[in-house]
Amino acid sequence: MSTSRLSQRGRTTCDLALPVAALLVAALPASAQSAIDTTLAREYVSEVRALAARTDTLWKVRTLGALLFVEPRTRQVVASQADSAGLLLAQGALFVGTLPDALPIANTAVTLGGTRYAMLMWPLPADRGARVRLLLHESFHRVQDQLRLPAANPSNVHLGTTAARIWTRLEWRALAEALLRSGTQRVQALSDALAFRAMRLRTYPQAQSEEQALLLNEGLAEYNGWASSGEADSLLARRVALAMLARERQESLVRSFAYASGPAYGVLLDGSGMAWRPQLNAGSDLAELLRVAYPTVRVDTTRMLQRSERHGGLLIRAEENEMDARRAETERGHRVRLVEQPVVRIPTTDSLSYSFNPNDAFPLAGHGTVYGSGQFTDVWGTLRVARNGVLLKQGAGVPSEVVVPGPAADRPSLSNGSWTLTLAPGWTLREGARVGDWVVVRQ
Repeated sequence: MSTSRLSQRGRTTCDLALPVAALLVAALPASAQSAIDTTLAREYVSEVRALAARTDTLWKVRTLGALLFVEPRTRQVVASQADSAGLLLAQGALFVGTLPDALPIANTAVTLGGTRYAMLMWPLPADRGARVRLLLHESFHRVQDQLRLPAANPSNVHLGTTAARIWTRLEWRALAEALLRSGTQRVQALSDALAFRAMRLRTYPQAQSEEQALLLNEGLAEYNGWASSGEADSLLARRVALAMLARERQESLVRSFAYASGPAYGVLLDGSGMAWRPQLNAGSDLAELLRVAYPTVRVDTTRMLQRSERHGGLLIRAEENEMDARRAETERGHRVRLVEQPVVRIPTTDSLSYSFNPNDAFPLAGHGTVYGSGQFTDVWGTLRVARNGVLLKQGAGVPSEVVVPGPAADRPSLSNGSWTLTLAPGWTLREGARVGDWVVVRQ
């Protein structure tokens, strides 16, 4: 699960700082005391704190700090330290409470009671490696503003096209080769990787700024998870390469690409010996840094067929052509449910925050991005989508409307079985301009 960060309007659970009166953090009822195993929570806190020196050395700031575990069903909160406003109640070495319904729950960073936390949904992964990487990933989000790397959430819808996916997978194959090699072999693989990237950007001119914005957000956070996890240096490059290749056949690369490319770029930059992290800012281009770090790399877009065949290009193209038919069927389903048939339209404001699964984002050409599930909170209330998709429409580069399939009957409804809408006082559903549509409006 991830959260959105809006660059031009709105706010998200990553930076949501509610007034004290609105938080309503309360002592847990007796029935909820067992929702989070506090003994296990203490072990997880100790586990990640043992890595503090490594991650703090990477970024020259105190990366590991307050942790906030949240159980989604009960909304129980267990924190590693108190909030500044004293809203959470001490329970041994930890602090407990309950999140208000209006606050989306996700793996992210959040300001609660004046304290910045890394928020993690309970239960955490049972596998230690996956768990530590997740804790370190969200801890990076907690401090990224201090690093002059504000979060951004561009759509990157071009990565839903077959051509962009082919170039991306070729780039990943070459990056994996570079991670596993050294010397002239690494240089050759890096030259191929950057050539494949250049071809993708030539085809989609807007892609460079969008890809880099997400790489500096989710990509660096995921890199922090790998680089600070305590993995032996001799194994780290191999593990990152394997993790990247495991993502190749995901149905959607629109957001998940950054989780694969970011660690690869970071580990390869580390391997160059260049002091690259102090140079980072919101305008940095990791690929350009990589080219500078390896001076003998040449970005040559000639002989691309020969380059692609070094990395299994024929098989990738065959796989993507097969997957394209399935994606077209998925797109038709989304278009029918969220565009052609009756829907509920919900306007967005600067107060919008939302959480979603980054592996389940599907670009819908001409409309926006469909998420399989998620939670959306705004001045009108809270929308919870469990399945069947929700469309986040874009206007002038920022969210303009949230759309869900219409109610099952020809009457206003706050649920259709796959989503539930909880309206704030003063808001209601009215008939839309199109027959069967409903719109959320002020009363």
